Amino acid sequence: MSGSYRFIDHESDIAVDVNGTSLEELFSASAKAWKEVTVGKSLVALKENNQINLEQATSEELLVSFLDELNYLLHTKKWITGSVESIWISEEDKIWTLSVKLKGEPYSPSKHKTGAEIKAITFHQVNIKKSGIYYSTRIVFDI
Repeated sequence: MSGSYRFIDHESDIAVDVNGTSLEELFSASAKAWKEVTVGKSLVALKENNQINLEQATSEELLVSFLDELNYLLHTKKWITGSVESIWISEEDKIWTLSVKLKGEPYSPSKHKTGAEIKAITFHQVNIKKSGIYYSTRIVFDI
């Protein structure tokens, strides 16, 4: 899975434009951007699995909930995501479903560089669009 992201200037928070050729790539690239904000380029060992399953009414709510879960795992469970191993997204009867397998390890301040503390993933400017073969959105991290 690839997808890409690019940080952009923002007045007081951190904003990132994300794209991919599928929703799965878009979500995976969003997780990579989240990781770069929180722990920079720190190496994260891929020695433990974690599973996230979510349902939401829109793809935008699903994306924000997914990133909120990554933040919850870091700040509450002290576990850092290193990679998205597999991801599945579907929509049926106006319900969006996400199932994702993550690899990572317990967070260690001595091993993992401390980046910005994300207080929340906002809905401000999150609007998943499809243009040709690409999906894109902007995400604003409240720091």
